[in-house]
Amino acid sequence: MKRQAIAPIIRTPQTAEATLNMAFTPGTITSPCVSICALDKDDVCIGCHRTAKEIRDWLLMDDDERLDVIVKAAERGRKNNPFA
Repeated sequence: MKRQAIAPIIRTPQTAEATLNMAFTPGTITSPCVSICALDKDDVCIGCHRTAKEIRDWLLMDDDERLDVIVKAAERGRKNNPFA
């Protein structure tokens, strides 16, 4: 039996994006990440004030869930930093 050549899959930004769109139904609200990524003792990011779980689940959330997270993160930020 002769093997047939299979064309390699070439990943481009367009195909990667299409793959993500098939895997997730992301919301339109972008991440509040400010690239100061470190978790405190309570598992809350010191940069964006989201919990580790909220950061992990961000891509799976719809816009309503994302807005809830942003509100909660802002409250955490004000609690942890009175100047924020």
